[in-house]
Amino acid sequence: MLFSGARVRAKLSLMLATLRHNHGWALALGFNWVLWLWAISLQPPWLSASIAYANFVAVVGYFRMAAHLPSPVQRAMHGMGIATGLLGGAEVLLVLQHVFALPTGWLQESLFMTGALTAAFYALSLPGAIERLRLYHPGVARRAVLGPLLAGGVCTLVAWLFRPYFTPVALYTLITFTLFFLFAYQVSLMSRHRLRESLLRVMWGLALVSLARIIGIIGGFDPPPWVTVGFTSLWIAGMQVVASAALERPPVYPSR
Repeated sequence: MLFSGARVRAKLSLMLATLRHNHGWALALGFNWVLWLWAISLQPPWLSASIAYANFVAVVGYFRMAAHLPSPVQRAMHGMGIATGLLGGAEVLLVLQHVFALPTGWLQESLFMTGALTAAFYALSLPGAIERLRLYHPGVARRAVLGPLLAGGVCTLVAWLFRPYFTPVALYTLITFTLFFLFAYQVSLMSRHRLRESLLRVMWGLALVSLARIIGIIGGFDPPPWVTVGFTSLWIAGMQVVASAALERPPVYPSR
């Protein structure tokens, strides 16, 4: 069952137990929340620094996962990690703009766009990579791409009808929802394969990021404080779900 409560509780218990035995990484993840709490309470201009930090630790998670995955899938995970790093870099530029009044707007937007498009490109290559491993029947990969694209498009249209946005924001929303549906669909197809655990981790991370995006849409262009708290905390939590891959020692998959 995809969303089994017992299975989720078991994974959370395992992650907490692993944290107790990996103090360095536990401190690294905990510092992220200290930084966020300091920024949200006392120094809002530094809030993007906590998001950037979360993105960078998620990069470690993606590359850690990739090291234990079949080689055709590694490329997609490496690409997701690179994309997340680019988004983190954009957040760093946002800090420089807010705190030091540096004119980084055009470069920051370019990094956001590049990161989003990079994530989409590599994630949408995942079904084809899995099909090359012969874990799908021929033709399933195409449906595994088109279905999430359609679902993401519908969600983006509903969001746009609720709160019309400029084209870049609509594109970010489309990519966020599409990637969530993409990984959720892969998880449902891979229910009896070890690869499912890595895909499930990314899916939960993207689910939290999608919720953050929904809260951001509700908040609009001048969001109240609760929207800022909700968006940033959910984003950080989503990144840390991915980063938790660095805590575990999954089995090595055979290459093909």
